[in-house]
Amino acid sequence: MEKITITVDGNGMQVTEGQQLLAALQEQGIKIPALCYHPDFEPEENCRLCLVEVNGKIVTSCSTRIKQGMVVQTNTEELLKLRKTNAELLIANYEGSDTSFRKTLLQEITCEAGVCHTSSLVPRKSKRGELHFRDILFYDLKKCVDCRNCVKACQTQSVCAVCVKNYGYREEISKRNDRYCVFCGQCLAHCPAGAISTNPIMATEVGTLLTKKDNKPVMVAQIAPAVRAAIGEEFGLPHGTIATEQLTESLKKIGFDYVFDVSVGADLTTVEEAKELVHRIQTKGKLPMFTSCCPGWVRYLGVYFPKLLPNLTTVHSPQIMMAGIIKWYWAKKMQIPKERVHVVSIMPCLAKKWESRRPEYQIDGINRIDNVLTTVEIARMIKEKGIDIAKLKGVPMDDPLGDPTGAGVIFGASGGVMVAALRSGFYLLTGKNPEILEFEKITTLDGYKTMEVSAPGLKLRVAAIDGLGNVGKIITKLNDFDYIEVMACRGGCIGGGGQPVPVNDNIRKKRAAALFSIDKNAPLRFAHDNPAIKILYKEFLTDEQTIHTICHYGPHPSGS
Repeated sequence: MEKITITVDGNGMQVTEGQQLLAALQEQGIKIPALCYHPDFEPEENCRLCLVEVNGKIVTSCSTRIKQGMVVQTNTEELLKLRKTNAELLIANYEGSDTSFRKTLLQEITCEAGVCHTSSLVPRKSKRGELHFRDILFYDLKKCVDCRNCVKACQTQSVCAVCVKNYGYREEISKRNDRYCVFCGQCLAHCPAGAISTNPIMATEVGTLLTKKDNKPVMVAQIAPAVRAAIGEEFGLPHGTIATEQLTESLKKIGFDYVFDVSVGADLTTVEEAKELVHRIQTKGKLPMFTSCCPGWVRYLGVYFPKLLPNLTTVHSPQIMMAGIIKWYWAKKMQIPKERVHVVSIMPCLAKKWESRRPEYQIDGINRIDNVLTTVEIARMIKEKGIDIAKLKGVPMDDPLGDPTGAGVIFGASGGVMVAALRSGFYLLTGKNPEILEFEKITTLDGYKTMEVSAPGLKLRVAAIDGLGNVGKIITKLNDFDYIEVMACRGGCIGGGGQPVPVNDNIRKKRAAALFSIDKNAPLRFAHDNPAIKILYKEFLTDEQTIHTICHYGPHPSGS
């Protein structure tokens, strides 16, 4: 789009013609309040806080497109008065009549304190209730500001589990009885008012165990790839900062005995998934094969397209694989009864909580994973102990399960699972590693990416999809592909519902770039070359029964 010059508060500003005015102003560092606005959605002007004056007329900047000749005022006395009036209307029914509280809250939501997002809202004095999605997702409707972002997020995902009920002053968010939540958490990621949260049950249990004096279990944390590129944001670090070792040190400080890297589990997932893909191709098995590392996608498939479950790879996700190794291999080597080992997954995802409780993943009736905490939940726990990750030097994760290849780390970004599997699949087919390692075409934020990959005597047709709303684009074209990666959230795990907010494409790109930079600089970039994986096959995964128990499930998981 063409660059043009408009006048903002008396100064010339270079902007893109046709761009949303609010986005352009925010990019230039001009603070404009906007609770309901999110760049992922088309604006609906619900909160009416982003008012500006354009050529003498008061308009909402979120819905105004930039045109030649615009003269914009952003901070006139009239605008400030209107914004505060609209903000007062938003919080009119909220508890907290204390003057200082209301003043602080108004400063937040009108950007006087430099904040355009608030989590300070407390329950309204109203009859609005709560919504619960299993024991995972929690809506406190008394905090809702009627922005409808949760509804738009759910519609974008083609899930549509929440809707708007009633109209006018009786309007409120409601559950649909004919649709099922898949726990992707995109509603939470797009809520500006702190009205949506994860259920604190798991965090409370972990907090209690970490401070237990007698008979404390052996507390083991396993960290997902995407967490390291986002948790720093909770402590004021720039987007995309890699904080692996700082997080490890902070987990040790709050009481964890060992910290392992789920990326090692991703390496094992890669090897087993590549084996299965090659086997299905060579034996004319069920194709295309779908990835299964994203539980939001697995649940979506089971609920809405159950006939396609046989297309799902039988390989466990990295967190399930890793937890099995920790309890049934590592614990034995350490002479620790597996019953004393308490595995806590640190995940960018709410659906991982659902996945951890699936009966298909138990071994002899024992859950592999005891609790799952999101990036935001563990950050909150660290802060409560007075620890600032940004001030830590960091320590490495524990051996032998803390040293992944670059292939395992990129599982956290869209296209990463595909890239990792293609590298190892090429090796299995040819006996040597491929020269092409990146496959950039399928690691963008385009949402629906396809390409053809050549190997000696074979051409693979592959696709990488992120955002469940893009699944529909491929359902009618399945015969065109051999292998399909699907991630429930835009950008993959780096944009998961358990990650820090706010999030947008610029932030997603920085988080993904961080993971791919780790891969690019890694001494080992092929999952099958990981020494830890080779040792596992030599010492533990020595027969088909053990491999099947630890790495694969029998019946395909339903979406229930």
